[in-house]
Amino acid sequence: MKQTILDANGKPIQLTPGQQAYANNMQRKLEAELGTGTELQNALGGDISFTTLTQVQSRIIQQKFYTFAPADYVPIRVGSGDYATNLLTYKEYAIAGGFETGLINDGSSMARLADVDAGIDSQLVPVVGWAKTITYSLPQLAFASRLSQGNWDLVEAKERARKRDWDLGIQRVAFLGLPSNPGINGLLTMPNITANTSAMTIRLSSMTAAQLAALPGTLLSAYQTQSNYTAYPDRFVIPQSDFNGLAAPTNPDFPMVTRLTQLETAFRAVTMNPNFKILPSPYGDQALNGLGKNRYILYRYDMDTLRMDVPVDYTPTALGSINGFQFQNVAHARFTGVNAFREREILYFDFT
Repeated sequence: MKQTILDANGKPIQLTPGQQAYANNMQRKLEAELGTGTELQNALGGDISFTTLTQVQSRIIQQKFYTFAPADYVPIRVGSGDYATNLLTYKEYAIAGGFETGLINDGSSMARLADVDAGIDSQLVPVVGWAKTITYSLPQLAFASRLSQGNWDLVEAKERARKRDWDLGIQRVAFLGLPSNPGINGLLTMPNITANTSAMTIRLSSMTAAQLAALPGTLLSAYQTQSNYTAYPDRFVIPQSDFNGLAAPTNPDFPMVTRLTQLETAFRAVTMNPNFKILPSPYGDQALNGLGKNRYILYRYDMDTLRMDVPVDYTPTALGSINGFQFQNVAHARFTGVNAFREREILYFDFT
């Protein structure tokens, strides 16, 4: 039912055709921002009813999301490549034929010597662009100010929502890539990475004390075999639901050391690296990653091993208007997926 608006004398207010057209136009714009509903009474609060006993609080509670710093997991290079559509990386290879081929016959003055050569290969990494706009009008600013008693900045909220959209999107790309774009892969979805399905069959938090004690040696042996003993890893990323259980003691009868401390101590000792880290990620969980399996990853945190590029970081343009009534600006960026350059220094461990 439509509500009749009365003037100070209690008589219905009649709008002229021009005023009615303007009001209808502004309602359509407001509904586009806030969603449709009976007289804009909807979940986003275009019209909020209150009584004389209602107290409007000045503090506004903001929405929360799961966030983390992708750079803690993947080396990220920012600002290299600008508006290039692809980034080309060269990889050098030694062609020496083995040490023994260099043995010579000391009695021959013209013995043929083995030749050493070097080769180069290239890896092309695609770059994709991203851009989103925010728009507002002068009446919307006035409506927002009245709605919040002047405690809510509509423009700031729109900018905050857009920046959050970028942050959440890029952190998901850092782990899972873009399923709609096969060229943009994530830390857990890189092609040509070996997936070991035998070293781990249950969660770390469910292992017995004996299984947990043997695990670092098993995983590091598999990793060094994979890398031809050329490197030790320094990162072990595991599903967050499993990480949450590592606070429990390894042995309930002697609750002196947690499972997490025991694992980190063992990995740091064997790799001789005090900076070795075990990190959690919800994207490793089978229920969240769309891979149909729990995925753990052991790797080196090194730009020569794997890298994500952000040639153009999140950049908003200046607000502009063509009529002084409606305002708009755009934020844009360019990024790649996570790309492996030394695939043998990365190893997945999977189980369902």
